[in-house]
Amino acid sequence: MVMKKHPNEKGLAFYRNVFAECRRYNIEPLVTLNHYDIPMGLVYKYGGWKNRIIVDHFEKHVRTLFEKLRKRRALLADIQRSQCDAQRMFHGIRPDL
Repeated sequence: MVMKKHPNEKGLAFYRNVFAECRRYNIEPLVTLNHYDIPMGLVYKYGGWKNRIIVDHFEKHVRTLFEKLRKRRALLADIQRSQCDAQRMFHGIRPDL
């Protein structure tokens, strides 16, 4: 498995700036960690969530965000099942199935 050793600092700086701008207007940012937001490059390379390597990538992604952004007092939330239920309802599938 090949993973980048270091996160994209330009990407992290972008979000730090977004958080700072939000706070200027008394807005508390909430970052949702949605497992559907998988980079297409990983889908093409590994076949998506059916490959265990993707789980390792997602874990590293989440850990990086918590370590790098929690100092900014951003709220981080893992949204999974509720998101699935909401999407299923829009497609006419009951969430209890």
